[in-house]
Amino acid sequence: MVGKRKKDETDILLDHDYDGIREYDNNLPRWYNWFFVITVVMGIIYLFFYTILGIGDTQVEEYHKAVDVNYKALPEYRETTLAEILLPPFHAPYDNQRPEPTQAEIFSKVIKGDGEAKVDWTMAPLTDQASLSAGETLFVENCVSCHANGGAGDIGPNLADKFWIHGGTFAEEYHTIKFGVPAKGMIAWKNQMDDTQLLQVSSYAFTLRGSNPPSPKAPQGDEFNGDPLAYLEEQQAEAEVAEGNEAE
Repeated sequence: MVGKRKKDETDILLDHDYDGIREYDNNLPRWYNWFFVITVVMGIIYLFFYTILGIGDTQVEEYHKAVDVNYKALPEYRETTLAEILLPPFHAPYDNQRPEPTQAEIFSKVIKGDGEAKVDWTMAPLTDQASLSAGETLFVENCVSCHANGGAGDIGPNLADKFWIHGGTFAEEYHTIKFGVPAKGMIAWKNQMDDTQLLQVSSYAFTLRGSNPPSPKAPQGDEFNGDPLAYLEEQQAEAEVAEGNEAE
């Protein structure tokens, strides 16, 4: 610690000797000690802000928000704070918790056309080889990490079977790719690709149906019978039932 400098140099010489080199036992400069105190205080603030109270975003959350402006961390993906371990009723003051939307709620918005959720049912996949080749390149560069080679499914669902979580028509598949499903970790690719690229990659993904890739992921969602109108009516009926239950 900082103290009064001793005037007699012989009093501050240390006993050890390194090849004839002697060392003074001088006090650290005052500014150095203050920097040490400041770093300790900042460390305590950092500990409370990120680890104990969970007010600040972690690096993982910052990344997700950078690639998807609509991202909100669900409880099952959010890191548990120290305060929540020691005090179970505690929740981070700015924790964006929200329930995952049900299948019926998703289709209710799709059918009604709320905001950007409106689906263009007239859309058709591209079939020319140039577009499908471009779509395959985009798929390999951006989608394989979650959906695996051939769309077999890994983190994301299997794209080659007849079961679909967010709709089995091409228009719904394009819509899911373009606007994403932030609640499930699917980013909105409209922020990364233009409309032509979105149509190309959606068209290529559409060709994977029934391709039977190796090591496919287990089915998820509802079976798509291949009839877009019948499928839509079925989902609309489910959405109306869900709305009726909420109104009661």
